[in-house]
Amino acid sequence: LADRSLAQVRSSSSKKKYERWCAARARRHDQGQELRAKKLIEVQEPLVQGETIKLPLVLSEETKLPLMLSEETKLPLMLSEETKLPLVLSETIKWMTVLGETIKLPLVLGEVNKLPLILSEETTAKS
Repeated sequence: LADRSLAQVRSSSSKKKYERWCAARARRHDQGQELRAKKLIEVQEPLVQGETIKLPLVLSEETKLPLMLSEETKLPLMLSEETKLPLVLSETIKWMTVLGETIKLPLVLGEVNKLPLILSEETTAKS
C-alpha cells in the first residue's frame, strides 16, 4: 500500500463497491424478470373453476404488468348446446375490460387464443 497513492486506494475500493452494487442490481433485476414472467404465465392461462372463470385484465402500454381480477369479480360460463364449448359472455367482457388498441381479450376464440377447457361427448365437466 505504501507505493500506491491514496487516490488509487480510494478508487479501487470505490470500484469494488460499485461492482458489488452492479452485481446486486443485476440479481434483483433477474429476480424481477422471473417474477414478471411468472405473473404473465399465470395471466395467460386463465383458470376454469366450476361455473366461474377468471378473466385477466391487460393494462395499457405504460403499465406492462397484467393484473388478475379480484376474487369477487368472476364471469359466468355459458355452455353452447351445439358446440359443447364453454363460452364467455362477450358483452360482459366488454364491460369488464377497457378496450383499446393494445388490449387483447384472452378468452375470446380466435386464431391464437384457445379456451382452457373443451367439453365433448367423451369429456364431462366436473361440477
